[in-house]
Amino acid sequence: MDMYHKVLSVCREEKITTFTGKRIKDLVQEKFSEKKRNNITCSDYCYNFLNDGISFEKHIFIRTGHSEYEFVGEDHPFTGDIFHVPNNKWSDRKIVGLWKEGKFNLFDWDKYPEISKRNEKIDTSIKPNGNDDGDKYDSPIDEKTLASILSRRGQKSFRERLLREYSNKCAVTGCNVQEALEAAHIVPHSEQQSYDVRHGLLLRADIHTLFDLHLFSINPQTGTLAVSPKCKGHYEKYDGKTIHLPENISNAPAPELLMVHYKRWLNKHIG
Repeated sequence: MDMYHKVLSVCREEKITTFTGKRIKDLVQEKFSEKKRNNITCSDYCYNFLNDGISFEKHIFIRTGHSEYEFVGEDHPFTGDIFHVPNNKWSDRKIVGLWKEGKFNLFDWDKYPEISKRNEKIDTSIKPNGNDDGDKYDSPIDEKTLASILSRRGQKSFRERLLREYSNKCAVTGCNVQEALEAAHIVPHSEQQSYDVRHGLLLRADIHTLFDLHLFSINPQTGTLAVSPKCKGHYEKYDGKTIHLPENISNAPAPELLMVHYKRWLNKHIG
């Protein structure tokens, strides 16, 4: 069995969908007695990540952060950007292509001669700006533009995963009106470009705004809400309330990120 199918096998057997690269390597070594750990390269099998010398024909992950992967399986109708990271330096990443509903196109085929154009998932009609006007793609792009693209294209799938994890209910209010629910990043997306569900919360729109303004926070030690004295009246009833967590506790909010947010809340209101 080749390495791709070993990785696919262990991920299918797990009940979770979010992995670290280390966790996948541990699982492969345990199940298959794999001796050469360095041969297990999860980023080779990502929809949104292109490694040099790799055929880019085997996809089972969406890379959500540094050494963080969401297992979505084969033939996933992925829509989003394809990144290349020269010399494994994340700060130098470039967008080199796009997926649209399970089909992809690379912007400069001459740079990637090892990738067969006979791949049935290729769609050369997909353009960098999402239309057919043939504008030339300018790469690399600046960090501000990259952050905007990441936010726009990743937010939809991020929200969908949070809806599943939180059973379509706001983590604070229990509101189950999907149109009112938003995907909130625990720390600003500009500081940490990750769509790991552990780095987010499903919140009703007004609670999301208050959370981003540090008028609401969550004590990571107790899992209870801290509400600013400025939110007197309607919102003070949530102060001290325990938040609703995902059924899969492994996808609960990351305590270290909650602590970052909570310390900012304390600095703002306690001093």
